[in-house]
Amino acid sequence: MLECIRDVKKNTKRFDTMVEPLKEYTQLLKRFGIMIPEAIVTAMEEAPDKWDSVKHNMFEVKEKLNDLYNREGDKLKRKTLDYGKEVTAFRAEFQKEAPFKYQVGFDTAYVKLEEQQAVIGEFSRRTLELQEAQMLYELVPSHYKELTDSSKELALLKSCWDMGQLVVYSFDDWRSLLWDSIDTEYLMNEARKLKESVRRLDKKVRIWDTYKGIEDEVNNMMVSLPLIQQLKSPSMRQRHWKELMMVTGTSFTLDSSFCLADLIALELHRFEEDVEGVVIK
Repeated sequence: MLECIRDVKKNTKRFDTMVEPLKEYTQLLKRFGIMIPEAIVTAMEEAPDKWDSVKHNMFEVKEKLNDLYNREGDKLKRKTLDYGKEVTAFRAEFQKEAPFKYQVGFDTAYVKLEEQQAVIGEFSRRTLELQEAQMLYELVPSHYKELTDSSKELALLKSCWDMGQLVVYSFDDWRSLLWDSIDTEYLMNEARKLKESVRRLDKKVRIWDTYKGIEDEVNNMMVSLPLIQQLKSPSMRQRHWKELMMVTGTSFTLDSSFCLADLIALELHRFEEDVEGVVIK
């Protein structure tokens, strides 16, 4: 019943002005010899009175339901307040549980993204139901910035982690490159492309630890690759490699299986000046 009352109110302005233009179009068609069936003409003549009757009945029914209408409206207002508190609590939980920290890792991050998406989807469904009920009782539909913000942030987080996967998987592909086949020029060019892709992410993500972790991955690689290029200098001798081990606090064997993964494990980006000093010697 309330839906019928709502629909009548919603369409009153449109229906009140609908018939006269149709009558004018009918007369215009007659002038060009196009005849309209008599049943349609009769229906247009009777339509205003029938529409007035519908509106009259609507107001009578609404008057009879007025007490119940007001009681249910008050219940809905209280329900709206409780729901608002629930949304606020969710927002606080979202900010705590969503994968804003890079150290959670990719597997956990994607699980959390799916979980939060499911929760937001359920809140969206309930919000739509609440808004429809509010319109039935002529209340202002509620909108929740907390849900809108969380939904936007979730999408940005997803784009951030997707970019992180691209970066890490690209670097993982490089790790198996053997020492003699490492083309540092090519790798540096690819790293610059990845850095530019990371920079093209929405600026809002730059305050998040997830973004900073991805940015660090790229920056560290871009520091390490020029150092690796220097280490490939023909002037490098066994004593230089021993000194490099001392600088980095590691031990390795420069044999036929030596690859980029071994160099990445040295964390050369942490010893940039020292490594350059070894090469110069």
